[in-house]
Amino acid sequence: MASEEWKSVDNSYEAIGEPVYCAFLDILGYRNKMDEYYKGTLNLAGRISRAMKYVMDIKEIMDDANADRAGGRFRHLSDSIIITYPQTSSGLINLLHDTGVVAAHMAMDELFIRGGIAAGIHFDQDLKGVPMLVSSALRKAHSLEHAATTPRILIDPELSGKLTANHSRYVIREERDFVVHFLQRYASDPKAPRLLVKEIEDIAAYRDRYSSIPGMDEKMNYLIDYHAWMLGRLGGIDTAKLKGFNDRGFAPLQIPGDSIPSG
Repeated sequence: MASEEWKSVDNSYEAIGEPVYCAFLDILGYRNKMDEYYKGTLNLAGRISRAMKYVMDIKEIMDDANADRAGGRFRHLSDSIIITYPQTSSGLINLLHDTGVVAAHMAMDELFIRGGIAAGIHFDQDLKGVPMLVSSALRKAHSLEHAATTPRILIDPELSGKLTANHSRYVIREERDFVVHFLQRYASDPKAPRLLVKEIEDIAAYRDRYSSIPGMDEKMNYLIDYHAWMLGRLGGIDTAKLKGFNDRGFAPLQIPGDSIPSG
């Protein structure tokens, strides 16, 4: 048994950490992709590296141009990505932007993301070369990721009061849920209708290719419905072609007194 002196570590202490906004992201189907990687049929490491290089290149450009993006931190481990920003006036919008960029670029490599975003206290430092991570923000974000079930990134409802018109570009509603809107990058792209149709075709082919994996149809059909909803908002296509999709209650984020965002 430990001595009383040894146990005294619990007698008087202050919880360590800083208030942050935190995203916990999970790459879906990672186990199957890892099996393919070691069979020599899918370069998982190469795909992740390529996607994250684009993400970090964009982050570097944004950071150089905007002093209010200071303090953002990425951590990648196996199938999980953790992103944090300090709880400053710009911290949440920076996190929403970067989270959407990760989801979008991962999807280009058929690495689909599910996740959660929350706020809390976060401690993440190296202790003599060993990473130490203690975080109430991460725990809440992880719980939201687990609750998401489909390839979407849920935002903690407790953060809804912090969402303003500036955030509406990066957030949509899905019934009662607040979800990261990673397709917003298409809002001002004149080629968007054609690109979205191609993405729907690619996702359907991916679904059919991996249909033997439990839950695959449900997850990919969700993504197809999300893309179809975005396509319908942008116009430029015969809306009759969208009747076979489930709208799932998708809607733009509306802040009282503000106009409806275009993307």
